[in-house]
Amino acid sequence: GGGEGVIGLGADGELTFGLAADEQAPPAGTGETNAVVEVQTGLDLIVADLVSRSAPFRALFVDYGPSDIAPGDSLRSYKDGQQVSPLALPGEADLTVDVDFGRFARLARAAGLDVAGPAPQGITDNDANQSGGGIYADESTLRFQGGPLCSQSAPGTCRPHLAYVGLNQAGIAGGGFALVNGSDLQLDFALVISNVAGKRGGGIHASSNSNVTFGALDTLYPDVDRSRCQHVSFCNALIGNRVNPPEAGSGGGVRLEDASFAGVNLEMAGNDSALTRHLAAFGDSSIILRQVRIGRAASELPLSGSQSLLAFAGNSVASLSHSSLFASGADGSMIQIENNASLDLDSSAIIMAGDGATLTRLDAATASGDCNAYAGTWPADPSLNAVAVQPGDFDAMGMPLAGTALIDACADAGILPQDRDLLLRPRLTIRLDPSHPLDIGAMERPLDAIFAGGFED
Repeated sequence: GGGEGVIGLGADGELTFGLAADEQAPPAGTGETNAVVEVQTGLDLIVADLVSRSAPFRALFVDYGPSDIAPGDSLRSYKDGQQVSPLALPGEADLTVDVDFGRFARLARAAGLDVAGPAPQGITDNDANQSGGGIYADESTLRFQGGPLCSQSAPGTCRPHLAYVGLNQAGIAGGGFALVNGSDLQLDFALVISNVAGKRGGGIHASSNSNVTFGALDTLYPDVDRSRCQHVSFCNALIGNRVNPPEAGSGGGVRLEDASFAGVNLEMAGNDSALTRHLAAFGDSSIILRQVRIGRAASELPLSGSQSLLAFAGNSVASLSHSSLFASGADGSMIQIENNASLDLDSSAIIMAGDGATLTRLDAATASGDCNAYAGTWPADPSLNAVAVQPGDFDAMGMPLAGTALIDACADAGILPQDRDLLLRPRLTIRLDPSHPLDIGAMERPLDAIFAGGFED
């Protein structure tokens, strides 16, 4: 059983949340796995009203809410555009909750109504013959953001509502977005998923001095603890985009040509193309990745042939820190740099489960880094400052022994290692000494310490 949530007066005379003394079970199908379940009795009244109407008719309902399970504790309150406690200003602030769309649809079907949906809001199911299946931007500035909706009655509970760009197609480039001529795209609390391009940039294609910023913008939500995005692990995701047919093109997730890409608190997984799965950069491109997880142990197909997760060519300059990369297979490489491209890799875990290479350098390309952990074939280059670990974990914490080559290159950055990752699993410890903490990889919580000094840190 459970208790009904009630509001009463606390010992201090202020309004407070509590539980009724009598136990009761929630209605069937209202999210038995949730510790807190919202029961929205008003849905029955809406369905009854719809049934009473003369046919034929159509009704469209647009709001926030999960499509399959009942909301947990989503009660929140807003005053003058700011989120406040629902009990702080009774009668002066707006109260809202997530809509239980799953139960709404079940009630409507049981009453004999035809139901389409629920369907996600966003930019979906669009086609372009050439470029920009979802959006084509020429000398334009775009901002595409969802947002965290946090419960004030249960502090620490946040449900990220991600802006959604998915199932779009382009015949040539940029299944989700195509940016040209200095366009600027800003994404935060966003999901770019299952977009397709015919030749390059399945999710995003940016060229001719265009810029993409994905995650941790702090423009609308400067005070949000992003470690609360535990339901999706990361607050931003680029997942399942591809270049199709699979034997063509590069940049399943992102392709840059004389463009820039900066990503923070971002997951890249399940993207695919013949040459580069997640991000390919050419020309004078610039790449900054902070707190990024690339690849998933359970869902990534093995690399094949000359495939890589990331590829930097031309005069591209790439910087990765506090990131985790995972792949498997006997071929391909995790990261490939060629021509005059350069890579700086810091505090990251690069785990190849198989015989493929973790890093491949060609031509005059250069690589440098500190505080890294790796498993797989790693170039014999002391400037990379990497310690070997066993495959099976792509997030590492450790306290290297003082006086070793690794700690000489890795001063204490003031980030205390966390013993559990974002999925609450024990994290890998690589070496131990209590005076020299070292944190490697993308999945520690809290996340904020990694980019507390701002995006450019």
